[in-house]
Amino acid sequence: MASFQHLCMHCMQPLDPAVTRCPHCGYDNAQVQHAPYLPKGAVLSGRFLVGKVTALTGDGAVYAGQDLQTMQRVQIREYLPEKLILRGEGESTVRVRMNCEAVFRDGMGAFSALWQTLQKNASYPALPQVYAVLFLNGTVYAVCAALDCISLEEYMKQREHVLPWYECCAAFKPVLRALAALHAQGMTHLAVSASTVFVGADGKLHLDGFTVPQTKTDLAAFRTPSDPCYAPIEQQNGGVPGVWSDVYSVMAVFYLCLTGSAPPPAANRTLNDELTLPVGLARTLPPGAIDVLYAALQLYPQRRTQSVESLLCELFPREFTPAPPQPEAPAAPVLQPDEEEEAFFDPEPPQKKETSAGLLGLEAFLAILVIGTMLFCTLYSTVLYTKMEIPLLDSILAPLTFLPLNSDDDTTAAPTRPTGETEENKPVELVLVPNVMNMTYSDLQGNLDLPRNFDFRIEFDSSETVRKNAVISQSVNAGLSVPKGTTLIVTVSSGKPLVTLPDVVGYNYLDAYEMLTGAGFDVKKVMLENDGTHEVGIVYTMSLVAGLQFEKGTSVTLSVWDATGLVNAP
Repeated sequence: MASFQHLCMHCMQPLDPAVTRCPHCGYDNAQVQHAPYLPKGAVLSGRFLVGKVTALTGDGAVYAGQDLQTMQRVQIREYLPEKLILRGEGESTVRVRMNCEAVFRDGMGAFSALWQTLQKNASYPALPQVYAVLFLNGTVYAVCAALDCISLEEYMKQREHVLPWYECCAAFKPVLRALAALHAQGMTHLAVSASTVFVGADGKLHLDGFTVPQTKTDLAAFRTPSDPCYAPIEQQNGGVPGVWSDVYSVMAVFYLCLTGSAPPPAANRTLNDELTLPVGLARTLPPGAIDVLYAALQLYPQRRTQSVESLLCELFPREFTPAPPQPEAPAAPVLQPDEEEEAFFDPEPPQKKETSAGLLGLEAFLAILVIGTMLFCTLYSTVLYTKMEIPLLDSILAPLTFLPLNSDDDTTAAPTRPTGETEENKPVELVLVPNVMNMTYSDLQGNLDLPRNFDFRIEFDSSETVRKNAVISQSVNAGLSVPKGTTLIVTVSSGKPLVTLPDVVGYNYLDAYEMLTGAGFDVKKVMLENDGTHEVGIVYTMSLVAGLQFEKGTSVTLSVWDATGLVNAP
């Protein structure tokens, strides 16, 4: 067995002791891994060798690693929210910053629960295969199987490989089944994107990018990476996310595989909600496919397909059936997790399916009938009517229209939802504008009359006077009778504005007071007894972590070295 020093700390391949640069992956073992990350060569629980940091997530770091018992490559994930912790150079133990203990502890519990749940779902091949969850060094680790893969985003850039509808459905089925199983256990992903779905060396899709729920809600304490093309509107404007959010994100990735481009960001769709497909592609889709895709990608959650299980029933009606309502526990997916799935992401083009002779004969007959009809209409319009003035068929042919059959231009976009035609003499249906000023965001989402009667939109804005998720204003006054379909925009409070806390440690208290109050903070002061070795009136500590964002009006307490004349300062 090669010693630790004779392994590449990235790919874990044996390395010649005389060289530092790996001939397999090009990584230089001489590079130093600086704090706050674990030093290369550290061993967890006497078994798992820690290598190079390969990725940073919203709640920590991911290391290359090796199981020293089986000599298999592994992936080691460490709960390490950098805004909350301190770790010195070469140290292993994590120290929590002052006043961050509760947030760190809650996140640590969520991290262990997340990876223990994934460990119990090892029968789903689309999920990370978790070997162990370890509590060490004042934090927690998840050790998973290493997977040779690239992100779907990178795959699409390199290969420009677009999948037909049925192959997209089959390729995404393992991911959808895994998500449905997690949802049934009360767990959501909320970060599905082309960078968290991976194409493995086995040609199948794998779902990763799992982080603790706090990375989606506590913006001040955790790094929150997100892709606006795949995140639904409720995750971008302070709304209420849920399983319906995963429905949107996973079908946005599906849309990428189907069309070759990501859907427009949800924020852009609030201005012009016209999700489109290339005409050439739309003509190839089976009946109902556009409706399924559009229902899953509805901008507002109350109009969207509400669960991945419902989505599976729509995509695979012969394999999945809606589960009967069971209030005691959520229903599990119908298919078992050990079903074998076919690999779809490979360089060979799919083979064409055979068509029966009877179907070919019917198609040929219909084609001849359509072509003959068009030739007759052309002959009539160019010769019989214009030259010989035979208008006998005017009344029959007047309502007939034909679309050009030779248009292969995929740049023309076809809307994925039908638009109703209006008639000038059709009476206008009036609806009464309700008063929504006393409602909350949850009330608006549950009100089905609003999207039914209006072009209903929700916008978010910060407010110093209106509590979070309460309505600030509505664009049309309540009590008015307006035509059905009128645009109604309701502005909801996203809470007080967020302001960044300046670092005033070492400042004179009066200067620190002016800086903090000017930034919008409420300043409190406690005096420290001075033994004569400290400069009087200087700020020694702050009760909150500088550099983080807090709601405007948040109180921050400064500890100041005692001095006459400063005790009664403002």
